[in-house]
Amino acid sequence: MSLEIEKPRFIPYTRSDLKRLLLAQETLSTTDRDQFKVVCELLTHLYHAQFHDSLETLKASYAPVNPDSDTLRPFTFSADETAAQEEQLFESLDALLNKANFEQITREDLHRSMSESLCFKLN
Repeated sequence: MSLEIEKPRFIPYTRSDLKRLLLAQETLSTTDRDQFKVVCELLTHLYHAQFHDSLETLKASYAPVNPDSDTLRPFTFSADETAAQEEQLFESLDALLNKANFEQITREDLHRSMSESLCFKLN
């Protein structure tokens, strides 16, 4: 029997505060601290590059289906290619939202929330 425990995905500290907390560990030597700072810097650059790549993938996937596009389209896409780009868009967006700790809700949850009274009035 396997017991699955949901691990929290949120660290309640900013990146800079977490870095300061870790650097404040008395067990780290000066060399370890310097190397840790380098690793932090490399990770920052890596995440930046990965985010940029994700953004470019989203933009490229959205371009063929963008109804408000004001850019020229030098290539035409078949219906199958457009469907594949749209699928890639939704997969990329789903992965991005998952990494951002958004929780997917079911249609049932959505309908229930729409039918319940709100604690404040919307116009």
